[in-house]
Amino acid sequence: MKLPWLLIFLLAHIAFCIDPSPVDHAPSGGEGRWVSSVRRSRPVDLRPSSVLLTRPPDALFTCRGGARASSRGPAKGRRQRRTTADPKGVRKLSQSPGRSFYSNWIAPVLRIYTNIQLITRLYLSLALLLSLLQLKPLSVDPSVFALEWERTVRSFEFWRPFTAMAFQGDLTLSMISTMYFMWQYGQSLEEAKGSAEQLVFMLTQVILLSLIGFRFQLPFTGRAFSSALVYACSRREPFAMVPVFLNIRVQYWKVPFAQAVIDVLSAQKINAAIPHLMGIATGHFYHFFNQIYPGMGGYAWLSAPRWLRRRIDSDKHVYEPLSAAGSKRRGDQGGNGKRRFDKGRGRRLGG
Repeated sequence: MKLPWLLIFLLAHIAFCIDPSPVDHAPSGGEGRWVSSVRRSRPVDLRPSSVLLTRPPDALFTCRGGARASSRGPAKGRRQRRTTADPKGVRKLSQSPGRSFYSNWIAPVLRIYTNIQLITRLYLSLALLLSLLQLKPLSVDPSVFALEWERTVRSFEFWRPFTAMAFQGDLTLSMISTMYFMWQYGQSLEEAKGSAEQLVFMLTQVILLSLIGFRFQLPFTGRAFSSALVYACSRREPFAMVPVFLNIRVQYWKVPFAQAVIDVLSAQKINAAIPHLMGIATGHFYHFFNQIYPGMGGYAWLSAPRWLRRRIDSDKHVYEPLSAAGSKRRGDQGGNGKRRFDKGRGRRLGG
């Protein structure tokens, strides 16, 4: 068995067999039971009886469904080793190696992952999975994720528009930085608008970028989606000053264009700006029909439906129809999105 498969097996064991409940290392009346009498210089006995003696109750690596050891205290007549550092013969285990590894490495990562908003977490998980499939034991051909008209429509491979937008390349430092970048902007947009609106935004980008990709034969649209995400975030506070590169601060609405310029200068090709321009165009399409057009009296047809909001949104996101919000700002529209005119008394001409 090769090394990456061992790592996958280890991660699967940690994800499904670890009991994350807090560990009580010093239960009342049972301290001596969990004390190991084996010195470090001697070989460790890995028999089940020895493992039970060296493991505290509610241990970290207790698999679900297994029987737990009793905490009534040490058996009568059992001798406990006394040392200079521990004259009473009871050695308090502050933290086992497995618990230390979990609390220092795995628990913070899991905490960060679970705190990511729902739709952003799903997108990042798909992007990470596609990058892991490029590792050497599997080495999946990237053409399986590419956007192709014949295979998508005629062969019914409908996953290609989604994988083409989520694929960010091999698992490299550049890919990790891109994932962090998508995490920051996606999290901020979803926290502000809710998971339902974020889902509508992503589905809109999948459709638009797929149509453009089919027309211009672009296999992947991940870079264009990142530009669309930045553009949608920038329209919330367009004149705020944000850092772009080497702590150079520009207005927020200029960030997508600055990223296009940076890619053109790094690649020394003007074609490097095409994905960014695609993303800016599709991002503006969503922003116009989600924010601007309803404020002008039109129907907010790119807004998330109520049943979807009640299904996946949290209680803190209370939505108001965009047309009604626009009417309150403008003062000349009704709550149903139609323009309203106040009737006057009128005056006869020539009278």
